[in-house]
Amino acid sequence: MRTLYVRVFLITVAVIVVSGMLGFLLSNIYYHAKLKDFNDEKLVGIATQMKQFVEQQPDTMEQYLNNAADLGYEIYVTDGKESDRFYGREFREKDLDKQAVELVLRGEVYHGVAQFPSKPFITGFFDNQLSNTVGVQLQLGNTNYALFMRPDVILQFGELRIFLR
Repeated sequence: MRTLYVRVFLITVAVIVVSGMLGFLLSNIYYHAKLKDFNDEKLVGIATQMKQFVEQQPDTMEQYLNNAADLGYEIYVTDGKESDRFYGREFREKDLDKQAVELVLRGEVYHGVAQFPSKPFITGFFDNQLSNTVGVQLQLGNTNYALFMRPDVILQFGELRIFLR
């Protein structure tokens, strides 16, 4: 009787582990195949709205970007030289290369979320790297800045995590 119990227990644990890994793998594949480009475009739209507001009201930039960070975004603004400013929670890795900054300073859009490498067991949506952002040009006076942003997943999903406890 004890061996039957052990067999049922081990089979149940094996089914749970295999199902969990398979579910994670399939959801990750779905994210990279279908949702990554959608998220990138959605974030570019939000960054563009931030840019437009800051350009229209440059005196409120600090307060506005701090408020945006409090609402669930991590933001990096740079002129590509000596002015670097972070808003919100710190990025885990500050791995943005200078070419991306120069691209945005020239007026092009940086699609780091869409270009983030696909890996089977690493969901790019949750990877808090500066290279996993979108970037738009921000013009204040005669100076061009590059604004990079991504969702602060910890902050945005914090309530869900508390709810599921």
